[in-house]
Amino acid sequence: MTTGKLFARDDIIPLWPDDPPGGGGPSGLLKVSMNGSWTNIVSPAIQRFRPENPNGEAVIVAAGGGYRFVGMGREAWPVARWLNANGYTVYVLSYRLPGEKWQAGNLAPLQDAQRAIRLVRSMESKVHLLGFSAGGHLLGMAAARPDF
Repeated sequence: MTTGKLFARDDIIPLWPDDPPGGGGPSGLLKVSMNGSWTNIVSPAIQRFRPENPNGEAVIVAAGGGYRFVGMGREAWPVARWLNANGYTVYVLSYRLPGEKWQAGNLAPLQDAQRAIRLVRSMESKVHLLGFSAGGHLLGMAAARPDF
């Protein structure tokens, strides 16, 4: 059911039950720029957008940002709304950024993408991936190397 809101609170699904693997990382609140780009992602998650008329398929969306930010406002959310209008259930990935001092370094976003794919596959029977720039690179790596 569509509520007209961006997403419902219960539609935010944390990727990790506790702290993300490896430790480190930023602390404090999520930082959101004027154009809706995210940094300081302490708890990576997927945000589920449910369509009014589901077609039985899901899409994981990862925005770009050169691994320096995640472009939610200009990339992920607009395409999530468009996909919803076409019947797709959408899962928007907020992934850890390597420059935010995660001990896993450059592998932190890959760990998040791999985990997101596994979680969504446990909930959906048909899953597609759609990424923008760094998000496309990230989802491509996760799909090509699921056990890395």
